[in-house]
Amino acid sequence: MRCGFKTFLADYDFLDVVHAVGDIDEVNEYIKSNLVDILISEMSFANVSPIDLIGKVKSINPEINVVFFTTQDQQIYSVPLLRAGAIGFLSKNINQKTVNTYKNRMMHKLNVNNMFDLYLQAKNMNLV
Repeated sequence: MRCGFKTFLADYDFLDVVHAVGDIDEVNEYIKSNLVDILISEMSFANVSPIDLIGKVKSINPEINVVFFTTQDQQIYSVPLLRAGAIGFLSKNINQKTVNTYKNRMMHKLNVNNMFDLYLQAKNMNLV
């Protein structure tokens, strides 16, 4: 899973995947000694709930943004995760038509014509 996710994200030039970990202890050790802007995590760790994961990460470095990427039901989990401090919830089940619809809406609202300009707008708004 980690290898596939890393490969998927490698297609995006504005992202630099620096490390992939397998358990909460590795997460803790890595973020204690490395600069991390964003943590993208699956929701299922063996020893910790996603809410607890957010708490542990934020206790080490409150500036780290946490995003969950999962097949879990967004309608059930997104609000509690956002309340706990996550900045986003990405569904593995979201289809391309839905993605394109949201992308086009954002581009229209931000008055941009391409993905690079959309990224720059998001960066200016501290969203990435």
